[in-house]
Amino acid sequence: MDGRPAMVFQQIHLVKRRSAIDNVCAGALGRLPLRHSLTPALYPRELREEAMTCLDRVGLADRAAERAGRLSGGQQRVAIARALCQRATVVLAAVVPQFVGLLLYRFDVNVRASLVLGLVGAGGIGFLINQSIKLFRFDEMATHILVVLVLVVAVDQLSASVRRRLAASA
Repeated sequence: MDGRPAMVFQQIHLVKRRSAIDNVCAGALGRLPLRHSLTPALYPRELREEAMTCLDRVGLADRAAERAGRLSGGQQRVAIARALCQRATVVLAAVVPQFVGLLLYRFDVNVRASLVLGLVGAGGIGFLINQSIKLFRFDEMATHILVVLVLVVAVDQLSASVRRRLAASA
């Protein structure tokens, strides 16, 4: 375990003409010397044993020699085994960007809803603005309104920026 995460994407990018075990071994190419990574025939025996263990963990040890393109329903598990063979401390699914996007959207909606609630009758900002108008403190009223507008625009810009980044990386 070297502390790095591994990702399993929706498009799993297996080499469909290679066997499941060769695809899993490919997850370890980053830690192999160049002479061992040129062709699957040169993969060390220890790496093949580790790959078999990873395939066994996902329930595909009996189909290790099958071509990845023929594994109907098993391709995702081969990709997970490949991520396990990278010796990552955590395996992340590629749904994380969608989840963060949804989380930011909900945060944005909640900020706007609480702002409306504060202005319309739950006290808070609406009460302060109303009191400022009654006491002819228009500078104070303008300050409250400006602060609210700046906060709404800032949250909106931050949310839009993060959503754009997530959409670009997906």
